[in-house]
Amino acid sequence: MKIVFTALLLFSVPAHCGWKQACASYLQTLHEEAETEKYGRLFGYALRAVLKDHRPIEKPAELAAVPVRRGVGFLLLYLPPEKPNRWIAWLTPNLQYPLHLATRAAFGQPYSFSPTGPISYYVIRPLVHGSTQWVFGKSKEFTLGVNILIVGVVAATLYNTLIDDPFRKAVATSIVQDIPNHSAQWTEIEESDFRYSDIEGAESVGTFSKADAQVLAFIRNRYLAMYYAFISEQDAVASESARSALFEFPAFYSIKAFVEEGVPQDPFYFYLPDFQSTVSPSQVNALIQVKVWQLALQEGLAQWAQSGMPEVEGRSSAEERVLGEFFEAPYAKALLLLHRNGKISQAKLVKALQEDVHWQGQFRSWKILRLGRWKVKDGVATQEDLTLKDLRLESSRALGNRAQSESVH
Repeated sequence: MKIVFTALLLFSVPAHCGWKQACASYLQTLHEEAETEKYGRLFGYALRAVLKDHRPIEKPAELAAVPVRRGVGFLLLYLPPEKPNRWIAWLTPNLQYPLHLATRAAFGQPYSFSPTGPISYYVIRPLVHGSTQWVFGKSKEFTLGVNILIVGVVAATLYNTLIDDPFRKAVATSIVQDIPNHSAQWTEIEESDFRYSDIEGAESVGTFSKADAQVLAFIRNRYLAMYYAFISEQDAVASESARSALFEFPAFYSIKAFVEEGVPQDPFYFYLPDFQSTVSPSQVNALIQVKVWQLALQEGLAQWAQSGMPEVEGRSSAEERVLGEFFEAPYAKALLLLHRNGKISQAKLVKALQEDVHWQGQFRSWKILRLGRWKVKDGVATQEDLTLKDLRLESSRALGNRAQSESVH
């Protein structure tokens, strides 16, 4: 109400008074020029917001004989032919003063420094004046608002190009160069955490060198850390903005692809009668919930191992309850028993448990999408359904073979 009262009070001031007269005169100029140029009010006003009439300011007589270009200095040092005193000299007199002294001694007239002034006065403005003269029949130049916008874009571009990008590259290079100094740490992570198993596998077959694999492990570690920091403050399904943000994390790229492109046909999968290639919003929410559960439990297992693998008792928090329920499953109990009997190491135990979480998540996701997976033999899909039990048996055999091999050596 106060704002409305103030506005009414201001507009009740007589038209001949101060600011109101100036505003009325300016609006009348806009209206008249928009009409006389025959562009209509809508387009005419928009045009006047970008371009204004060019009214040259005469150079003072005492500067009439002063040249405005001085060899290479033309690129940075200049005396504007229309406005001898630039705003930069007014805003930064202390910075410009030494330069003024030097240029006055050399050329008889103080020149100001500006990285963009010469380009503006000797290139951009003549170009704008000439082109508008040809189009409108009279020279025009950019308004103050457009000039501020142009300066902002140029300044931001220069900052990104000259400062921000080189700084980021230098930081990234420094980090990459430091990774080999922690080689043992990254090797341990690859060997003990299933979330890095694809990197370890690619390194073992020679797809990546050890150095490249460690860089990839570092990058994934940072993405996971960013994800866990994000998810700790968000409800991944209740908030639409949170769901959109999740798609920026690599772990959710596959779900994003289903949303954008649908579920593709694949010879290694079979499709249930009610399968639809287009993914519904309810399916997207369910897939996100499964992925969040999967990543949370894998991180919970890693933290459980780092804290000394304590018994999960009390179950005071949701994370502890989920972890406790997971340990009560027969397969998890069997793996824990192998570790307690000295058959497998702690690293192999945690990795095997995380792998089981991964496959549980995969089967839940396939069920949501109304898919099934065929067993694969010699790279060819069979007509037998793949089950979680099959994968657990395969994993158990692999653990047993490794344990036996290590005991022999």
